[in-house]
Amino acid sequence: MLKLILVDDEWIILKGLETTYDWGSMGCEVVGTATSAEAALELIKEKQPDVVITDIQMQEMSGLELLEKGKQIKEDLQFIIMSAYRDFEYARIACERGAFSYLLKPIEEEKLEQVMGELQKKISKETALQKEHENWRQLLLEENIGLSGTLLQKYFKNMISSEEFARLMGLMGYELCDTSCFAIVCADLDIGYKLTEQLQYEMNRYDLFHTLMKELKKVYDLWAVYGEDCWLYILRLSPGQELKIIEEIISDLRKRTEYPIISVVTPVYAGGEGLKHAYGQAVRLFSIANAASAAYFKAEKENEKETSSDIYSEYAEQFIISAFRSNDKVQLQEAYKKYIDLLPSGKEEAYIKSCLCHLISNVGLMLENSYGMNDEIRGRLSIFYEKYRDLSALKMVDVIYQLLTKILEIRIDAQPEIMNSYFSGYVNRAQEYIEANIANPDLSIGDVAQEVYLNQVYFGRMFKNACGVSFKRYLLNRRIELAKNLLQENCSISEICEKVGIWNPSYFSHVR
Repeated sequence: MLKLILVDDEWIILKGLETTYDWGSMGCEVVGTATSAEAALELIKEKQPDVVITDIQMQEMSGLELLEKGKQIKEDLQFIIMSAYRDFEYARIACERGAFSYLLKPIEEEKLEQVMGELQKKISKETALQKEHENWRQLLLEENIGLSGTLLQKYFKNMISSEEFARLMGLMGYELCDTSCFAIVCADLDIGYKLTEQLQYEMNRYDLFHTLMKELKKVYDLWAVYGEDCWLYILRLSPGQELKIIEEIISDLRKRTEYPIISVVTPVYAGGEGLKHAYGQAVRLFSIANAASAAYFKAEKENEKETSSDIYSEYAEQFIISAFRSNDKVQLQEAYKKYIDLLPSGKEEAYIKSCLCHLISNVGLMLENSYGMNDEIRGRLSIFYEKYRDLSALKMVDVIYQLLTKILEIRIDAQPEIMNSYFSGYVNRAQEYIEANIANPDLSIGDVAQEVYLNQVYFGRMFKNACGVSFKRYLLNRRIELAKNLLQENCSISEICEKVGIWNPSYFSHVR
Protein backbone atom coordinates (compact mmCIF):
# COMPACT_ATOMS: atom_id res chain seq x y z
CA MET A 1 0.00 0.00 0.00
CA LEU A 2 1.24 3.48 -0.87
CA LYS A 3 1.23 5.94 2.03
CA LEU A 4 -0.75 9.04 0.97
CA ILE A 5 -1.07 12.58 2.37
CA LEU A 6 -3.86 14.92 1.19
CA VAL A 7 -3.44 18.72 1.32
CA ASP A 8 -6.02 21.48 0.69
CA ASP A 9 -6.59 24.72 2.59
CA GLU A 10 -10.39 24.35 2.26
CA TRP A 11 -11.44 21.92 4.98
CA ILE A 12 -14.68 20.85 3.30
CA ILE A 13 -12.90 20.00 0.04
CA LEU A 14 -10.15 18.19 1.97
CA LYS A 15 -12.69 16.10 3.87
CA GLY A 16 -14.51 15.28 0.66
CA LEU A 17 -11.26 14.28 -0.98
CA GLU A 18 -10.50 11.95 1.92
CA THR A 19 -13.91 10.29 2.11
CA THR A 20 -15.30 10.38 -1.44
CA TYR A 21 -12.80 8.07 -3.08
CA ASP A 22 -12.01 4.44 -2.34
CA TRP A 23 -8.29 4.89 -1.76
CA GLY A 24 -7.84 1.30 -0.60
CA SER A 25 -8.95 -0.07 -3.95
CA MET A 26 -6.31 2.15 -5.56
CA GLY A 27 -3.59 0.64 -3.37
CA CYS A 28 -3.31 3.68 -1.07
CA GLU A 29 -3.63 4.39 2.63
CA VAL A 30 -4.34 7.96 3.73
CA VAL A 31 -1.86 8.48 6.57
CA GLY A 32 -2.56 12.16 7.08
CA THR A 33 -4.34 15.30 5.89
CA ALA A 34 -3.30 18.95 6.16
CA THR A 35 -5.01 22.28 5.59
CA SER A 36 -1.74 24.12 4.94
CA ALA A 37 1.57 23.46 3.22
CA GLU A 38 3.42 24.10 6.49
CA ALA A 39 1.43 21.38 8.26
CA ALA A 40 1.97 19.09 5.28
CA LEU A 41 5.75 19.45 5.58
CA GLU A 42 5.60 18.32 9.20
CA LEU A 43 3.48 15.34 8.18
CA ILE A 44 5.97 14.45 5.46
CA LYS A 45 8.78 14.42 8.01
CA GLU A 46 6.73 12.32 10.42
CA LYS A 47 4.95 9.87 8.09
CA GLN A 48 7.49 9.56 5.22
CA PRO A 49 4.69 9.07 2.64
CA ASP A 50 5.02 7.79 -0.91
CA VAL A 51 2.56 10.27 -2.43
CA VAL A 52 1.22 13.76 -1.68
CA ILE A 53 -1.90 15.08 -3.42
CA THR A 54 -2.06 18.84 -2.94
CA ASP A 55 -4.01 21.86 -4.12
CA ILE A 56 -1.90 24.33 -6.11
CA GLN A 57 -3.42 27.56 -4.74
CA MET A 58 -3.05 27.88 -0.96
CA GLN A 59 -2.35 30.75 1.39
CA GLU A 60 1.22 31.54 2.46
CA MET A 61 2.77 28.61 0.56
CA SER A 62 1.58 27.22 -2.78
CA GLY A 63 1.41 23.58 -3.80
CA LEU A 64 4.40 24.10 -6.10
CA GLU A 65 6.48 25.42 -3.20
CA LEU A 66 5.33 22.45 -1.11
CA LEU A 67 6.48 20.16 -3.91
CA GLU A 68 9.99 21.62 -3.90
CA LYS A 69 10.37 21.58 -0.11
CA GLY A 70 8.78 18.15 0.21
CA LYS A 71 11.27 16.63 -2.21
CA GLN A 72 14.09 18.15 -0.14
CA ILE A 73 12.80 16.09 2.80
CA LYS A 74 12.17 12.91 0.78
CA GLU A 75 13.75 12.91 -2.65
CA ASP A 76 11.62 10.12 -4.13
CA LEU A 77 8.33 11.61 -2.86
CA GLN A 78 5.72 11.75 -5.63
CA PHE A 79 3.36 14.72 -5.99
CA ILE A 80 0.00 15.03 -7.72
CA ILE A 81 -1.10 18.65 -8.10
CA MET A 82 -4.80 19.64 -8.02
CA SER A 83 -6.19 22.87 -9.39
CA ALA A 84 -9.50 24.47 -10.30
CA TYR A 85 -7.72 26.34 -13.10
CA ARG A 86 -7.18 24.82 -16.52
CA ASP A 87 -4.15 26.97 -17.18
CA PHE A 88 -1.58 24.91 -19.05
CA GLU A 89 1.17 27.13 -17.64
CA TYR A 90 0.41 25.74 -14.18
CA ALA A 91 0.59 22.19 -15.54
CA ARG A 92 3.86 22.91 -17.34
CA ILE A 93 5.51 24.39 -14.24
CA ALA A 94 4.27 21.52 -12.07
CA CYS A 95 5.69 18.94 -14.47
CA GLU A 96 9.01 20.79 -14.72
CA ARG A 97 9.32 20.80 -10.95
CA GLY A 98 8.76 17.07 -10.75
CA ALA A 99 5.00 16.59 -10.28
CA PHE A 100 3.79 13.18 -11.42
CA SER A 101 0.42 14.48 -12.61
CA TYR A 102 -1.82 17.55 -12.72
CA LEU A 103 -5.53 16.99 -11.98
CA LEU A 104 -8.38 19.43 -12.36
CA LYS A 105 -11.12 19.84 -9.76
CA PRO A 106 -13.56 18.26 -9.35
CA ILE A 107 -11.48 15.12 -9.79
CA GLU A 108 -13.21 12.42 -11.80
CA GLU A 109 -12.92 9.05 -10.09
CA GLU A 110 -12.03 7.27 -13.32
CA LYS A 111 -9.25 9.77 -14.05
CA LEU A 112 -7.96 9.52 -10.47
CA GLU A 113 -7.90 5.71 -10.66
CA GLN A 114 -5.98 5.92 -13.94
CA VAL A 115 -3.37 8.30 -12.49
CA MET A 116 -2.95 6.28 -9.29
CA GLY A 117 -2.58 3.10 -11.34
CA GLU A 118 0.16 4.70 -13.42
CA LEU A 119 1.84 5.96 -10.23
CA GLN A 120 1.73 2.47 -8.72
CA LYS A 121 3.55 1.15 -11.78
CA LYS A 122 6.13 3.95 -11.63
CA ILE A 123 6.86 3.42 -7.94
CA SER A 124 7.02 -0.36 -8.39
CA LYS A 125 9.48 0.12 -11.24
CA GLU A 126 11.61 2.53 -9.23
CA THR A 127 11.54 0.17 -6.24
CA ALA A 128 12.81 -2.63 -8.46
CA LEU A 129 15.55 -0.37 -9.80
CA GLN A 130 16.49 0.67 -6.27
CA LYS A 131 16.75 -2.99 -5.35
CA GLU A 132 19.06 -3.53 -8.29
CA HIS A 133 21.16 -0.54 -7.24
CA GLU A 134 21.36 -1.95 -3.72
CA ASN A 135 22.51 -5.24 -5.23
CA TRP A 136 25.22 -3.29 -7.04
CA ARG A 137 26.27 -1.59 -3.82
CA GLN A 138 26.35 -4.85 -1.89
CA LEU A 139 28.33 -6.52 -4.63
CA LEU A 140 30.85 -3.70 -4.63
CA LEU A 141 31.29 -4.12 -0.90
CA GLU A 142 31.64 -7.89 -1.18
CA GLU A 143 34.23 -7.56 -3.94
CA ASN A 144 36.08 -4.78 -2.02
CA ILE A 145 35.76 -2.55 -5.07
CA GLY A 146 34.82 0.66 -3.27
CA LEU A 147 38.19 2.05 -2.15
CA SER A 148 40.32 0.78 -5.03
CA GLY A 149 37.65 1.95 -7.49
CA THR A 150 37.66 5.44 -6.00
CA LEU A 151 41.44 5.68 -6.19
CA LEU A 152 41.48 4.44 -9.77
CA GLN A 153 38.83 6.94 -10.86
CA LYS A 154 40.72 9.82 -9.26
CA TYR A 155 43.93 8.70 -10.90
CA PHE A 156 42.36 8.32 -14.33
CA LYS A 157 40.86 11.82 -14.06
CA ASN A 158 44.22 13.32 -13.02
CA MET A 159 42.96 14.18 -9.54
CA ILE A 160 45.98 12.52 -7.89
CA SER A 161 49.56 12.16 -9.12
CA SER A 162 51.19 8.92 -10.23
CA GLU A 163 53.37 8.97 -7.11
CA GLU A 164 50.42 9.45 -4.76
CA PHE A 165 48.45 6.73 -6.58
CA ALA A 166 51.35 4.29 -6.24
CA ARG A 167 51.71 5.13 -2.53
CA LEU A 168 48.02 4.65 -1.77
CA MET A 169 47.81 1.41 -3.72
CA GLY A 170 50.84 0.21 -1.74
CA LEU A 171 48.96 0.87 1.50
CA MET A 172 46.21 -1.40 0.14
CA GLY A 173 48.73 -4.18 -0.41
CA TYR A 174 49.52 -3.75 -4.10
CA GLU A 175 53.02 -2.62 -5.04
CA LEU A 176 52.89 -0.66 -8.29
CA CYS A 177 56.13 -0.44 -10.30
CA ASP A 178 57.24 0.26 -13.87
CA THR A 179 57.15 -3.45 -14.73
CA SER A 180 53.59 -4.01 -13.43
CA CYS A 181 51.47 -5.15 -16.37
CA PHE A 182 47.83 -4.30 -17.01
CA ALA A 183 45.09 -4.80 -19.58
CA ILE A 184 41.54 -3.54 -19.43
CA VAL A 185 38.34 -5.32 -20.40
CA CYS A 186 35.46 -2.91 -21.04
CA ALA A 187 32.04 -4.57 -21.26
CA ASP A 188 28.41 -3.53 -21.00
CA LEU A 189 25.05 -3.87 -22.74
CA ASP A 190 24.19 -2.17 -26.04
CA ILE A 191 22.81 1.34 -25.39
CA GLY A 192 19.83 0.68 -27.70
CA TYR A 193 18.67 -2.01 -25.28
CA LYS A 194 18.36 0.61 -22.54
CA LEU A 195 15.80 2.58 -24.54
CA THR A 196 13.47 -0.36 -25.20
CA GLU A 197 13.86 -2.37 -21.98
CA GLN A 198 14.84 0.01 -19.18
CA LEU A 199 14.02 -2.21 -16.19
CA GLN A 200 15.28 -5.40 -17.85
CA TYR A 201 18.38 -3.47 -18.88
CA GLU A 202 19.35 -2.76 -15.26
CA MET A 203 18.66 -6.33 -14.14
CA ASN A 204 20.62 -7.88 -16.98
CA ARG A 205 23.40 -5.36 -16.53
CA TYR A 206 23.79 -6.39 -12.91
CA ASP A 207 23.83 -10.05 -13.93
CA LEU A 208 26.45 -9.34 -16.62
CA PHE A 209 28.71 -7.52 -14.17
CA HIS A 210 28.43 -10.25 -11.52
CA THR A 211 28.92 -13.14 -13.95
CA LEU A 212 31.78 -11.60 -15.94
CA MET A 213 33.55 -10.60 -12.73
CA LYS A 214 33.25 -14.19 -11.48
CA GLU A 215 34.55 -15.71 -14.73
CA LEU A 216 37.47 -13.29 -15.08
CA LYS A 217 38.53 -13.80 -11.45
CA LYS A 218 38.98 -17.50 -12.15
CA VAL A 219 41.90 -16.54 -14.39
CA TYR A 220 43.10 -13.05 -13.42
CA ASP A 221 43.66 -10.78 -10.45
CA LEU A 222 41.58 -7.68 -11.14
CA TRP A 223 40.00 -4.46 -10.03
CA ALA A 224 36.65 -3.15 -11.29
CA VAL A 225 35.80 0.50 -11.84
CA TYR A 226 32.96 2.32 -13.56
CA GLY A 227 34.10 4.40 -16.53
CA GLU A 228 32.22 6.92 -18.68
CA ASP A 229 29.36 4.62 -19.69
CA CYS A 230 30.46 1.11 -18.79
CA TRP A 231 32.26 -1.15 -16.35
CA LEU A 232 35.99 -1.68 -16.75
CA TYR A 233 37.78 -4.76 -15.46
CA ILE A 234 41.44 -3.91 -14.87
CA LEU A 235 43.47 -7.09 -15.14
CA ARG A 236 46.69 -7.26 -13.08
CA LEU A 237 48.78 -9.63 -15.16
CA SER A 238 51.55 -11.97 -14.14
CA PRO A 239 54.66 -12.12 -16.36
CA GLY A 240 53.78 -13.91 -19.60
CA GLN A 241 50.05 -14.13 -18.83
CA GLU A 242 47.98 -13.86 -22.03
CA LEU A 243 44.55 -12.47 -22.93
CA LYS A 244 43.35 -15.10 -25.38
CA ILE A 245 40.82 -16.65 -23.04
CA ILE A 246 38.90 -13.36 -22.62
CA GLU A 247 37.26 -13.61 -26.05
CA GLU A 248 36.11 -17.15 -25.20
CA ILE A 249 34.65 -16.01 -21.86
CA ILE A 250 32.67 -13.14 -23.40
CA SER A 251 31.54 -15.18 -26.40
CA ASP A 252 30.29 -17.96 -24.13
CA LEU A 253 28.54 -15.46 -21.87
CA ARG A 254 26.85 -13.81 -24.83
CA LYS A 255 25.55 -17.18 -26.08
CA ARG A 256 24.33 -18.35 -22.67
CA THR A 257 22.54 -15.13 -21.73
CA GLU A 258 21.61 -13.79 -25.20
CA TYR A 259 22.49 -10.35 -23.85
CA PRO A 260 23.53 -7.70 -26.43
CA ILE A 261 27.04 -7.42 -24.96
CA ILE A 262 29.49 -4.85 -26.29
CA SER A 263 33.12 -5.41 -25.28
CA VAL A 264 36.62 -4.07 -25.81
CA VAL A 265 39.96 -5.50 -24.67
CA THR A 266 43.11 -3.37 -24.63
CA PRO A 267 46.60 -4.71 -25.19
CA VAL A 268 49.00 -5.06 -22.26
CA TYR A 269 50.56 -1.86 -20.91
CA ALA A 270 53.18 -1.47 -18.19
CA GLY A 271 53.41 0.81 -15.15
CA GLY A 272 51.12 3.51 -13.80
CA GLU A 273 51.26 5.65 -16.94
CA GLY A 274 50.53 2.60 -19.05
CA LEU A 275 47.49 1.85 -16.88
CA LYS A 276 46.16 5.37 -17.37
CA HIS A 277 46.67 5.14 -21.12
CA ALA A 278 44.86 1.78 -21.22
CA TYR A 279 41.89 3.41 -19.48
CA GLY A 280 41.69 6.24 -22.02
CA GLN A 281 41.95 3.79 -24.92
CA ALA A 282 39.29 1.46 -23.42
CA VAL A 283 36.75 4.27 -22.88
CA ARG A 284 37.30 5.76 -26.33
CA LEU A 285 37.19 2.45 -28.18
CA PHE A 286 34.16 1.24 -26.25
CA SER A 287 32.22 4.22 -27.64
CA ILE A 288 33.27 3.17 -31.13
CA ALA A 289 32.37 -0.47 -30.48
CA ASN A 290 29.00 0.61 -29.11
CA ALA A 291 28.27 2.64 -32.22
CA ALA A 292 29.12 -0.36 -34.38
CA SER A 293 27.41 -2.88 -32.03
CA ALA A 294 30.67 -4.82 -31.92
CA ALA A 295 30.32 -7.88 -29.70
CA TYR A 296 34.09 -8.12 -29.21
CA PHE A 297 36.74 -5.60 -30.19
CA LYS A 298 40.44 -6.24 -29.55
CA ALA A 299 42.48 -3.04 -29.63
CA GLU A 300 45.98 -2.56 -31.01
CA LYS A 301 48.73 -1.08 -28.89
CA GLU A 302 49.08 2.73 -29.12
CA ASN A 303 51.82 5.22 -28.43
CA GLU A 304 51.38 5.95 -24.74
CA LYS A 305 52.30 9.61 -25.22
CA GLU A 306 49.05 10.16 -27.07
CA THR A 307 46.23 11.22 -24.79
CA SER A 308 42.51 10.73 -24.85
CA SER A 309 41.46 13.45 -22.48
CA ASP A 310 38.99 14.97 -24.92
CA ILE A 311 36.17 12.65 -23.85
CA TYR A 312 32.55 13.43 -24.70
CA SER A 313 30.63 15.01 -21.84
CA GLU A 314 26.94 14.38 -21.20
CA TYR A 315 26.70 18.01 -20.12
CA ALA A 316 26.31 18.90 -23.80
CA GLU A 317 23.10 16.86 -24.01
CA GLN A 318 21.35 18.90 -21.33
CA PHE A 319 20.84 21.80 -23.76
CA ILE A 320 18.79 19.49 -25.96
CA ILE A 321 16.84 17.92 -23.10
CA SER A 322 16.01 21.39 -21.76
CA ALA A 323 14.61 22.42 -25.15
CA PHE A 324 12.33 19.37 -25.14
CA ARG A 325 11.11 20.05 -21.63
CA SER A 326 10.25 23.61 -22.71
CA ASN A 327 8.67 22.42 -25.99
CA ASP A 328 10.52 25.25 -27.73
CA LYS A 329 11.49 24.77 -31.39
CA VAL A 330 13.71 27.84 -31.49
CA GLN A 331 15.50 26.72 -28.35
CA LEU A 332 15.97 23.25 -29.86
CA GLN A 333 17.58 24.74 -32.96
CA GLU A 334 19.97 26.83 -30.87
CA ALA A 335 20.65 23.97 -28.43
CA TYR A 336 21.45 21.50 -31.22
CA LYS A 337 23.91 23.93 -32.80
CA LYS A 338 25.57 24.38 -29.40
CA TYR A 339 25.59 20.60 -28.93
CA ILE A 340 27.36 20.05 -32.25
CA ASP A 341 29.90 22.76 -31.38
CA LEU A 342 30.63 20.96 -28.09
CA LEU A 343 31.33 17.60 -29.69
CA PRO A 344 35.02 16.73 -29.23
CA SER A 345 37.22 17.46 -32.22
CA GLY A 346 39.83 15.16 -33.69
CA LYS A 347 37.90 11.97 -32.89
CA GLU A 348 37.17 8.96 -35.08
CA GLU A 349 33.91 9.17 -37.02
CA ALA A 350 32.52 6.15 -35.17
CA TYR A 351 33.08 7.92 -31.87
CA ILE A 352 31.11 10.99 -33.01
CA LYS A 353 28.33 8.69 -34.20
CA SER A 354 28.23 7.02 -30.80
CA CYS A 355 27.80 10.44 -29.15
CA LEU A 356 24.86 11.21 -31.42
CA CYS A 357 23.29 7.82 -30.65
CA HIS A 358 23.73 8.51 -26.95
CA LEU A 359 21.81 11.77 -27.38
CA ILE A 360 18.92 10.10 -29.22
CA SER A 361 18.71 7.39 -26.57
CA ASN A 362 18.47 9.92 -23.74
CA VAL A 363 15.83 11.98 -25.56
CA GLY A 364 13.79 8.80 -25.92
CA LEU A 365 14.13 8.02 -22.23
CA MET A 366 13.08 11.57 -21.34
CA LEU A 367 9.91 11.19 -23.43
CA GLU A 368 9.12 7.85 -21.78
CA ASN A 369 9.45 9.48 -18.36
CA SER A 370 7.34 12.56 -19.16
CA TYR A 371 4.88 12.58 -22.07
CA GLY A 372 4.85 12.52 -25.85
CA MET A 373 6.24 9.05 -26.53
CA ASN A 374 3.92 7.17 -28.86
CA ASP A 375 4.01 4.47 -31.54
CA GLU A 376 4.95 6.96 -34.26
CA ILE A 377 8.02 8.15 -32.35
CA ARG A 378 8.98 4.60 -31.40
CA GLY A 379 8.74 3.67 -35.06
CA ARG A 380 10.96 6.58 -36.12
CA LEU A 381 13.53 5.71 -33.45
CA SER A 382 13.50 2.08 -34.50
CA ILE A 383 14.16 3.01 -38.13
CA PHE A 384 16.98 5.29 -37.02
CA TYR A 385 18.68 2.52 -35.03
CA GLU A 386 18.38 0.20 -38.01
CA LYS A 387 19.85 2.66 -40.52
CA TYR A 388 22.34 4.89 -38.69
CA ARG A 389 25.33 2.57 -39.22
CA ASP A 390 25.06 3.20 -42.96
CA LEU A 391 25.29 6.98 -42.48
CA SER A 392 28.37 9.13 -42.25
CA ALA A 393 28.79 11.24 -39.13
CA LEU A 394 28.13 14.39 -41.18
CA LYS A 395 24.90 12.95 -42.56
CA MET A 396 23.86 11.79 -39.09
CA VAL A 397 24.11 15.36 -37.81
CA ASP A 398 21.46 16.42 -40.33
CA VAL A 399 19.30 13.30 -39.94
CA ILE A 400 19.22 13.62 -36.15
CA TYR A 401 18.29 17.29 -36.29
CA GLN A 402 15.34 16.44 -38.55
CA LEU A 403 14.40 13.55 -36.26
CA LEU A 404 14.55 15.68 -33.11
CA THR A 405 12.52 18.44 -34.76
CA LYS A 406 9.82 15.96 -35.80
CA ILE A 407 9.74 14.35 -32.35
CA LEU A 408 9.31 17.78 -30.74
CA GLU A 409 6.44 18.60 -33.12
CA ILE A 410 4.70 15.36 -32.14
CA ARG A 411 5.24 16.17 -28.45
CA ILE A 412 3.81 19.67 -28.89
CA ASP A 413 0.82 18.31 -30.82
CA ALA A 414 0.11 15.97 -27.88
CA GLN A 415 -0.49 18.93 -25.55
CA PRO A 416 -4.01 19.83 -26.81
CA GLU A 417 -5.04 16.18 -26.60
CA ILE A 418 -3.88 16.01 -23.00
CA MET A 419 -5.67 19.24 -22.11
CA ASN A 420 -8.82 18.19 -24.01
CA SER A 421 -8.98 15.08 -21.87
CA TYR A 422 -9.11 17.43 -18.89
CA PHE A 423 -11.71 19.68 -20.52
CA SER A 424 -14.16 16.97 -21.54
CA GLY A 425 -14.98 15.90 -17.98
CA TYR A 426 -15.65 19.44 -16.84
CA VAL A 427 -17.80 20.30 -19.85
CA ASN A 428 -19.88 17.15 -19.35
CA ARG A 429 -20.35 18.01 -15.68
CA ALA A 430 -21.34 21.57 -16.59
CA GLN A 431 -23.88 20.40 -19.19
CA GLU A 432 -25.44 18.00 -16.70
CA TYR A 433 -25.78 20.83 -14.19
CA ILE A 434 -27.38 23.08 -16.82
CA GLU A 435 -29.94 20.39 -17.71
CA ALA A 436 -30.78 19.81 -14.05
CA ASN A 437 -31.22 23.55 -13.35
CA ILE A 438 -32.53 24.86 -16.65
CA ALA A 439 -35.82 25.86 -15.02
CA ASN A 440 -33.99 28.37 -12.85
CA PRO A 441 -34.29 31.75 -14.63
CA ASP A 442 -31.35 33.07 -12.61
CA LEU A 443 -28.97 30.30 -13.74
CA SER A 444 -25.72 32.02 -14.64
CA ILE A 445 -22.26 31.21 -15.86
CA GLY A 446 -21.03 31.98 -12.35
CA ASP A 447 -23.29 29.27 -10.87
CA VAL A 448 -22.02 26.64 -13.29
CA ALA A 449 -18.37 27.67 -12.92
CA GLN A 450 -18.72 27.39 -9.15
CA GLU A 451 -20.29 23.95 -9.51
CA VAL A 452 -17.27 22.64 -11.43
CA TYR A 453 -14.75 24.55 -9.27
CA LEU A 454 -13.40 26.76 -12.05
CA ASN A 455 -12.68 30.45 -12.36
CA GLN A 456 -15.68 32.06 -14.14
CA VAL A 457 -13.65 33.78 -16.86
CA TYR A 458 -11.56 30.70 -17.52
CA PHE A 459 -14.64 28.46 -17.52
CA GLY A 460 -16.33 30.73 -20.07
CA ARG A 461 -13.35 30.56 -22.41
CA MET A 462 -12.95 26.81 -21.98
CA PHE A 463 -16.70 26.16 -22.45
CA LYS A 464 -16.79 28.16 -25.67
CA ASN A 465 -13.73 26.33 -27.04
CA ALA A 466 -15.30 22.97 -26.27
CA CYS A 467 -18.89 23.69 -27.38
CA GLY A 468 -18.29 26.17 -30.20
CA VAL A 469 -20.67 28.78 -28.71
CA SER A 470 -20.63 31.02 -25.64
CA PHE A 471 -22.23 29.85 -22.41
CA LYS A 472 -25.05 32.39 -22.81
CA ARG A 473 -25.85 31.22 -26.36
CA TYR A 474 -25.62 27.56 -25.36
CA LEU A 475 -28.08 28.07 -22.48
CA LEU A 476 -30.50 29.99 -24.69
CA ASN A 477 -30.31 27.32 -27.42
CA ARG A 478 -31.03 24.55 -24.90
CA ARG A 479 -34.02 26.48 -23.55
CA ILE A 480 -35.42 27.00 -27.04
CA GLU A 481 -34.95 23.30 -27.91
CA LEU A 482 -36.71 22.26 -24.71
CA ALA A 483 -39.51 24.76 -25.33
CA LYS A 484 -40.07 23.34 -28.84
CA ASN A 485 -40.44 19.85 -27.40
CA LEU A 486 -42.89 21.08 -24.77
CA LEU A 487 -44.96 22.89 -27.43
CA GLN A 488 -45.42 19.57 -29.21
CA GLU A 489 -46.77 18.20 -25.95
CA ASN A 490 -49.43 20.95 -26.03
CA CYS A 491 -48.13 22.70 -22.92
CA SER A 492 -49.26 26.27 -22.37
CA ILE A 493 -46.89 29.18 -22.85
CA SER A 494 -46.85 29.90 -19.12
CA GLU A 495 -46.03 26.24 -18.32
CA ILE A 496 -43.25 26.20 -20.90
CA CYS A 497 -41.79 29.43 -19.56
CA GLU A 498 -41.71 27.99 -16.05
CA LYS A 499 -40.02 24.74 -17.16
CA VAL A 500 -37.37 26.34 -19.33
CA GLY A 501 -36.50 29.20 -16.98
CA ILE A 502 -38.02 32.10 -18.93
CA TRP A 503 -40.67 33.71 -16.73
CA ASN A 504 -41.64 36.48 -19.16
CA PRO A 505 -43.98 35.01 -21.80
CA SER A 506 -43.50 37.98 -24.13
CA TYR A 507 -39.73 37.43 -24.02
CA PHE A 508 -40.26 33.75 -24.77
CA SER A 509 -42.45 34.65 -27.74
CA HIS A 510 -39.69 36.96 -28.94
CA VAL A 511 -36.85 34.44 -28.75
CA ARG A 512 -38.98 31.66 -30.18
